[in-house]
Amino acid sequence: MSDTAKVMELIKEHDVKYVDFRFTDPRGKWQHLAHHVRTISEDFLNEGVMFDGSSIAGWKAINDSDMMLVPDCSTAVLDPFAAQTSLVIFCDVHEPLSRTHVPPLGRPSNISRPPVLATRPISGPRPNSSFSTMCAIPAR
Repeated sequence: MSDTAKVMELIKEHDVKYVDFRFTDPRGKWQHLAHHVRTISEDFLNEGVMFDGSSIAGWKAINDSDMMLVPDCSTAVLDPFAAQTSLVIFCDVHEPLSRTHVPPLGRPSNISRPPVLATRPISGPRPNSSFSTMCAIPAR
């Protein structure tokens, strides 16, 4: 089963109301876009989420502000602190016109991605917060 199919299954199984797409801005601050579950489909998750990069400090000028969030569906986790049942999915930021969707260099999320992926367990439960995986030191 694909990761997007697993996300759709999680949404149904836990009666999720919102999907929160999270990413970091150039300064390393967490940002997010929340979508009502009615807007979420497998195509939506595979194609990515467009957003206005000029609304985030230090990102893009207004004339060049279209950006795309590409969800990493393998990171989907229920948010235990949300008032409404929410599913969190961490995203990579891409330039929308790039046919290969190569993430721009120098973004904090792209710099930290390899160490975070190296610390993920091969099997077993995932940590409940991204903080614990961000602070873990990869085994050598």
